[in-house]
Amino acid sequence: MRLLLDAHFDPAVARTLRERGHDVMAAVDLGPEVYQASDAELLEFAAAESRALVTRNVRDFVLLHAEWLAQERSHAGIILVHTRTIPQGERGAEIRALERLLRKPPAVDLADSVIWLRP
Repeated sequence: MRLLLDAHFDPAVARTLRERGHDVMAAVDLGPEVYQASDAELLEFAAAESRALVTRNVRDFVLLHAEWLAQERSHAGIILVHTRTIPQGERGAEIRALERLLRKPPAVDLADSVIWLRP
């Protein structure tokens, strides 16, 4: 599974996960064209790169997901993170939760789905 972390995440989370052998990119590390992109453009980028998007922007991405399904468009998945379960800025908790997800069997396919990241 390949991930793209939205701008809400410290790029150190992606670096740590890459050091542990996972294919994770942070939008912040990809330059202003990605970092400053609209939500729709960010999902487009993630889909083109076959990366599931990890975001704390629940409302906007749930709506985008519905729009994409209605238009029969495909994306690699959207992983939602809520501040009640994993507080923003808690890099250790973010890393642990993402690594747990990344270590699931390769049969886990998030294509065209939305899931909640659990601590």
